[in-house]
Amino acid sequence: MATHWQVYAAILFVKSPVIVFMRLQKSWSVSTQNGGDPKFVFRFVGTIFAILGSIFICVAWYLDSEAQMVAKWPRQEVLIESAEVVQFRDSENDIMYRPHITFSYNANGQKILRDTVGRFRSSSSSLSWAQDIVNKYPQGSMALAYVNPDDPKEAYLNPTLASFLLYLFFGLGGLFASVGALLAIFAGRIPVKTQAPSA
Repeated sequence: MATHWQVYAAILFVKSPVIVFMRLQKSWSVSTQNGGDPKFVFRFVGTIFAILGSIFICVAWYLDSEAQMVAKWPRQEVLIESAEVVQFRDSENDIMYRPHITFSYNANGQKILRDTVGRFRSSSSSLSWAQDIVNKYPQGSMALAYVNPDDPKEAYLNPTLASFLLYLFFGLGGLFASVGALLAIFAGRIPVKTQAPSA
């Protein structure tokens, strides 16, 4: 079930290329009317797209490497202290739900209490989405958590819970890089009929 911020991200994913295309079309028209070379606009925007795409892909690669690193952490048995669905209102006054699960474990003779289910705190407008996660960790049960061997106070029940962010960055990166490469490489093959600048 898509969370609230995931819906906004999906809208951005769809609208961004459309907005840029409209601005590109306007720049093409202005450049043509002024007697300039509109192919430069395609090459310039294509380069910007390629750079942005590369940045998105690098961010996605970093997030993925972080998740893979956590997956290699030793797993330790933890006690689920509490598990409930928290209801709140977001900045737009919409009702949202978030799974709030606390768990405890011993590290170096000290009791550690954590409430980090995933590496990213996620919420949703769907009650069932949050309830399904809570149902996996009933209060009083034992579960396995990934514990940082270098810092035992850091632990996660499910580090890949909010993996949508990773897919979003990979998707945006691939889209922007592909469009940018096409614009930059094939701009010279686009036939252009320019108009002489008006006196």
